[in-house]
Amino acid sequence: MDTPSLPPAPQLDLRDTFGALLIAVVISSCLYGVTCLQAWYYFRNYSDRLLLRGVVLAILILETIHVMLAFHIAYHYLVLNFGNPAGLLKISWTAIVTVPVTTATTTIVHLFYAARIYRLSHKRDWWTPTIICMLKIAQIGGALEALSTGLTIRIAHTPFFEPIANNKQVMMMGIAALSVGAIEDVICTFALSYYLHKSRSGIHHTDTLINRLIIHSVNNGALTSLASISVVSVMIPRPKNLVYFAIFTIVCNLYANSLLSTQVPQYRHITLTHGFFLD
Repeated sequence: MDTPSLPPAPQLDLRDTFGALLIAVVISSCLYGVTCLQAWYYFRNYSDRLLLRGVVLAILILETIHVMLAFHIAYHYLVLNFGNPAGLLKISWTAIVTVPVTTATTTIVHLFYAARIYRLSHKRDWWTPTIICMLKIAQIGGALEALSTGLTIRIAHTPFFEPIANNKQVMMMGIAALSVGAIEDVICTFALSYYLHKSRSGIHHTDTLINRLIIHSVNNGALTSLASISVVSVMIPRPKNLVYFAIFTIVCNLYANSLLSTQVPQYRHITLTHGFFLD
C-alpha cells in the first residue's frame, strides 16, 4: 500500500523578516565584541573618578543584556519555532524588552555628552545641555508609550506582530522617539565641535589633536543619527517587515561604541587638557 504523500510545506519568504534579523544579530554581536575590547582597555589603563567608571560599566552591562536579548530573539524564532509558521508571527517578549534597554543606553550616552558640553564651555552654556535633557525626556516618554501600548496589545489582545504594525499610535510614538534621538545627536555633534574649535590654542600639535577630535565627534554623531533615521525611513513605508527592527537592534551597539571610543589615548590627552571629562 502506497504511503500517502504529505502536502507541500508553505513557502515563506523570510529574507526581509528573520533573514534581516539574523544578519542584525551577527553584526550586533561583532559590535559587542568591540565594546568589550574598549571597556577592557579602559579599565586596564585608566583610573578615573567613580562617576566616569560607573558610566563605562553601565554601558557594558546594558550592552551585555542587549546582546543576550538579541541572541534569544534569534534562537526563539529560528530554532524553537523552526518549521512552525504560526510561531514566527508571534512576538517574543525579548523583542519588547529590547526597547527599554536601548532607551537606557541612549539616555546615558546623551547625558554624558550633555555634561561634556557643559564642562567644555567652562560651565557657561547650560542652555544646550538643558535642551538635550528636555528632548531626552520627550524621547523616553515616546519610547515608554510605544512600549506600553505594545505590551497591552500583546497581553490583552493577541501576541502577533500584525496588530502592533497596524497600530498607528505605536508606530508614531516609535518614529517620534527615534527622530528626537537623531536631533539630539545633531545637537551634541554641533555643540561639541563648536566648543572644541573655540578651545584651539594656536599650538600646532594641540590644534591637530583638536581637529581629530572634531572629526571623531562628527563621525560618531553622523553614524548614530543616520542609524536612527534609517529605522524611521524603513518603518514608515514597510511597518510589517523586520528590517526596521534589525537596524534598531544595531542602534544600541553604535551608541555604546560611540561613547567608549572617546576613551582612546589621543582623545583623552586633549580632553583632559581642556577639562572635557566629568569631574
